[in-house]
Amino acid sequence: MRQQIKDLVFAFKTGQIPVPIVVTEPRLVAADLQPVLEQAETIVGSPVQVAHGDQTWTLSPEQMSSLLDVRQEEVNGVATSVPFVSAEKLGTFFDTIEEAVATAPVDASFKQDGTKAWVVPGVDGERLDRAKTAEAVSAAALKRSGRVAEVAVTAAEPDLTTAEAERWASKTFWRSYSSEYWGTSNRRQNVRVATQYCSNVIMAPVTSSTSTSRSARAPPPGDS
Repeated sequence: MRQQIKDLVFAFKTGQIPVPIVVTEPRLVAADLQPVLEQAETIVGSPVQVAHGDQTWTLSPEQMSSLLDVRQEEVNGVATSVPFVSAEKLGTFFDTIEEAVATAPVDASFKQDGTKAWVVPGVDGERLDRAKTAEAVSAAALKRSGRVAEVAVTAAEPDLTTAEAERWASKTFWRSYSSEYWGTSNRRQNVRVATQYCSNVIMAPVTSSTSTSRSARAPPPGDS
């Protein structure tokens, strides 16, 4: 075809050149999408229950329609369109149930009996696993009956774990020291209040020093 065009141009002639056309088959035909359509109709066909313990939430068919998405998966070596419930589109729904599903973790703590100290272990909490819960909703939605999805949770560690507390803890009683102080009643009250806030507090070691220099102080008025 290219040579035919050049021949006409250089001969300063006009004419018609037939354009060859190749017929190609479409990658997808209606029959290929029929299983996808059937699965999609099943997903949005009736409500899906989401359960956690004795709590349940319902996703209506209208909600399921808004959550529907399609991805490409390889099935028997062939790229196939597969409908599923999107975890991203479930975000708003997850926001409404997350607090009800979650269990707050408990920090590790310390106790002592005056001669030794020990660690009280922390307790892991639970939080919503969005990706796995979305998979459970997809699986339940592809069923024609028993359309119940169990909420998936993952562990939530406390801010202070047992392992961290074990590293911090000193379990050996080294020595104690006390002294009596007889100040004014106001001073004793101030010390009493301060010690209330220091009880059960672990303080990092500090380096202190006492200056040997003293500054001169002016005598009170009238003194020579």
